[in-house]
Amino acid sequence: MSSLQTASTFRFSLRRHDDSDDQSLLIRLGFMHRQLSRSPSAGLPYEILHESNSIPMRINMFPLPLRDLEDPLLCRVYVLRLLSYLDLNAVACDIIAHDITSFICEVLAAGNFEVKFRIVADIDHIRMFWREQIGESRRGVVAEETVILEEAPTRRTAAKTAIERLKREKFDGFRGEELGDCCVCCEELKEGKKEVSRIGCGHVYHKSCILTWAQNNDSCPLCRRKIE
Repeated sequence: MSSLQTASTFRFSLRRHDDSDDQSLLIRLGFMHRQLSRSPSAGLPYEILHESNSIPMRINMFPLPLRDLEDPLLCRVYVLRLLSYLDLNAVACDIIAHDITSFICEVLAAGNFEVKFRIVADIDHIRMFWREQIGESRRGVVAEETVILEEAPTRRTAAKTAIERLKREKFDGFRGEELGDCCVCCEELKEGKKEVSRIGCGHVYHKSCILTWAQNNDSCPLCRRKIE
């Protein structure tokens, strides 16, 4: 006999962009499924049978004012506070905060407090499934799977009328604001290069990016205002 078992873990990656217009931290939280051949905590080898694509859940942009973050301890506390908005558990926050703080300290070590940079953190909550044989051994723990996240937030989709309106609307042009990057894909917003779209709250994205986002979320990636 076997029964379907589940658990959660996470993975994350960090990268630094030096062509930014500010000093900031961009956090993108996603959700995905992973099917395993056996329990990851059984102390036995297992295979990943299937892994879904990451579904975007939230995007948050935070300032990283170098002059206020010179003390590594204060820097770490600040980053932990930012991560607390993502509803991750304490262990996950601590691990990610350590690496982000290290990135910031590398920038601080150069001594240029005016340098423009952006740290992009991609975090995926992974829900794991496997069929466990009755009586299967539970010796040991696979290191990759030891950190458990809270349940992923419920996915909400923008209203169909809002999505249809976004498809129809023509871009009203930049209003003197700096072009910057599309916060969904992190690529440059450049008039004429890719079609762009302004949503109700005023934020601008590549049209294809915000339409994809709206299929899985009902609010702006930056300010969280509902897409209407």
